[in-house]
Amino acid sequence: MMKRRYSATPFLYVLSLLFLCGCPYESEFPLSTASEAKIDKKLVGEWKFDPKSEEGNPSTIIFCPFNDNEFVVVGWEKKKDEDDIGLMKAFVTTIGDAQFLNIMEIGPTSKGRKDKWLFAKYSVLDDTLTVNAVEETLFKKSPSSSNALNAFLKSNLKNKDLYKEDEELVLKRVAKTGPNKGMNADK
Repeated sequence: MMKRRYSATPFLYVLSLLFLCGCPYESEFPLSTASEAKIDKKLVGEWKFDPKSEEGNPSTIIFCPFNDNEFVVVGWEKKKDEDDIGLMKAFVTTIGDAQFLNIMEIGPTSKGRKDKWLFAKYSVLDDTLTVNAVEETLFKKSPSSSNALNAFLKSNLKNKDLYKEDEELVLKRVAKTGPNKGMNADK
């Protein structure tokens, strides 16, 4: 019988593939407020990462609209003896011509753990989602607000050290089939 363990590990695992060779930037502030965000319908649906030539296990991420502004992101990593299942919340912030995900784990907070935001620039072309994590390299000190963080990213959008282009994560949209057919957004 397959065991299921619930945690943020799957989504973090998939995102961590971006972060393995670098250090993701974590913030107590998002890039903007969720109430300003709009759902990017191109993200809605099921996305698959299959590490054929890399270490790791196949992983799936599903972006589900939670309200008019935010996603619930369900992720799972398929392992031999158990599946890791996790939940995140996310919303989109546009800075210049770039789209960023503001990402935070959903779940009980452990003693001493503070909620932190992670950020990833993304793009969707046809059935391919490309994600680049924002690295901590450029941050000499932490911005003191969402506005300051947003302005910092805006001034560094073209800086190659903001995210490592050679460490982007590429996911493929899962075809619309069966009972999940309504999960993927119409193109």
